[in-house]
Amino acid sequence: MNGDPPGICNRAGAALINAEPIDAWLSKWGSVVGGMMLVALTVAVLPSQTSSLPEIVLGIGAAVVACANLFLFGVLSRQVHLAWHRGAVPWRGRIGEFFGLGAGLAITGAGVWCIQTLQLTPSGMIIGGLLALAMGIAIMCLGLWSTLSNAA
Repeated sequence: MNGDPPGICNRAGAALINAEPIDAWLSKWGSVVGGMMLVALTVAVLPSQTSSLPEIVLGIGAAVVACANLFLFGVLSRQVHLAWHRGAVPWRGRIGEFFGLGAGLAITGAGVWCIQTLQLTPSGMIIGGLLALAMGIAIMCLGLWSTLSNAA
């Protein structure tokens, strides 16, 4: 023992993170940070891959849309986790969410497959990847929304 009162580390960790469950907190903030990093990386990398202003604007616009979708995904998934912890969402009521998550992953995977088979330029690959990601996350958000609409 180091002389600390019992449970002080648990209370300090809960105060630093939040009083809500870690899965709800991590879903929200992981998506927010991921979205901001996506835009920052696109702004940093895309101008070095192309000199065309329309491609740069299109790429940054696609990154902003993907970022907004990630923000929405984070907020909705946090709400789903909180509803599940309250017991307001049974497993059978989450079928739409699971279908949406699977469909979103399939759309994103198909988009990535198309990008590699079309032999695009590097800037085209970045923009195509951002669009595939934005579409996949949007479908996942619809699945999360369906779970929240079934919550008691």
